[in-house]
Amino acid sequence: MSKIPIYSLCACLFLPFEAQAVSPARCDTVYAVHDANVKHSQFFTYRLKTHRLNSLGKKHRAYNLEGLSIHPDTHVLYASSGNPDAKLYTVDAITGDISVVGEIGFDTVVALAFHPEGSLWGWSQQGLLEIDVATGKGTLILPGNYAIQGLTWDKLGYVLFAVAEDTPEHSTLWAWMYDSDSWFTMCEHLPKKVESLETRPDGLFAYGFHNDEQLSVHAYDITSCETLVNKRIDTPFNDVEGIAWPDFECVLSNTELLRDYLESEGYQNIVIGDDGHISAELEGETHQAQLDSEVFQGSPLSSDQLIVTEIADANNDGFNDFRLTYPSGEQQTMFYFGSDSQQPPVREDVVIRNLWDEMNAALVAGDVQTAISYLTVSAQRKYQPVFEALLPHMSEIVGSYSPLGKVFIIEDMAEFVVYREIKGELKMFFVYYLKGEDGVWRLSAM
Repeated sequence: MSKIPIYSLCACLFLPFEAQAVSPARCDTVYAVHDANVKHSQFFTYRLKTHRLNSLGKKHRAYNLEGLSIHPDTHVLYASSGNPDAKLYTVDAITGDISVVGEIGFDTVVALAFHPEGSLWGWSQQGLLEIDVATGKGTLILPGNYAIQGLTWDKLGYVLFAVAEDTPEHSTLWAWMYDSDSWFTMCEHLPKKVESLETRPDGLFAYGFHNDEQLSVHAYDITSCETLVNKRIDTPFNDVEGIAWPDFECVLSNTELLRDYLESEGYQNIVIGDDGHISAELEGETHQAQLDSEVFQGSPLSSDQLIVTEIADANNDGFNDFRLTYPSGEQQTMFYFGSDSQQPPVREDVVIRNLWDEMNAALVAGDVQTAISYLTVSAQRKYQPVFEALLPHMSEIVGSYSPLGKVFIIEDMAEFVVYREIKGELKMFFVYYLKGEDGVWRLSAM
């Protein structure tokens, strides 16, 4: 295959910034595009390990996207339009958003196929093209006005296969080798109007056809020219225009593992930012979380699944958090912030600290009556004379002891502690609160 012109040995060096910024395809996910109402396009994904199928992003109205293929080196997903003056797009593999690379310069580019060495090929109304992924510009390699709808290279890159609607009742699988000036027939009697074709990592082909009542991505064995019913992927879509099946080493990142876990729990519209911020929807509620920047190495797991363990509130916001243990053994905390409608549960220690601070602020301001309102009745009788006697020095006294520290809270009783340095020695003073029948905490002794 040394004769195949490769316009860029490493297309990633020449991609514009917008193309580099898109999320690449996952190693465990099949991508496809469905033709909705003739001109509208809906991407969808199929997870090979979990067998989950989901729509990818919004419906792209009037774009008529038909060609779809994954770059073998950068893993960027590309799509082409089946409209006149066709365009090449990149597709974000997480959001489904598309970005224009450029005009191809030919009409109705209905199929795309990356060669294993990285060159992009397409079929247009004018014939077979090689397309520059940096600019989108196509070069006509083999003219021909055939009813080809899908393209794919074999795994070694020796033969380019095409599926053509060349008879009223069925489609035909064609093959072309570089430097040949014509196509030759490989298999006949595929379903009528096959419109997508892709090579799977196991050497089988995947295809979809127009108005497919079986709602499937089908598997095809070229050695026997047979569709393998037991290897198809069931979908809710009946007009799969393009299929992109990854064929590279599959090691999921920690972010991908976390996304898989959230999807398995029913979350949708999952966004995991580069800064570790997480937003995800569940039953109409948007939940927020944040990944800790620190990751600790532990012992590798025996499975390839992420383990999520609920832990006590680690950041004192009133919500329990989670420990993430990845298959590599790495451990990370995920701080959970709750959902739109959730308020953090009331923390008794925070309430008591606020009461303590308000009482001290009243004393510093010289307002003894307000200060004693934070005390029980018996404590008021005991401490009011003390507060009045020490009032001239209260600002100095309050400033001399530590913040209130929790010792314990048991139902309606709480013990706290403050520290104060007296004559060079650090002294410890206990402060006690009781919760009244009205549910209000009041200082009872200190």
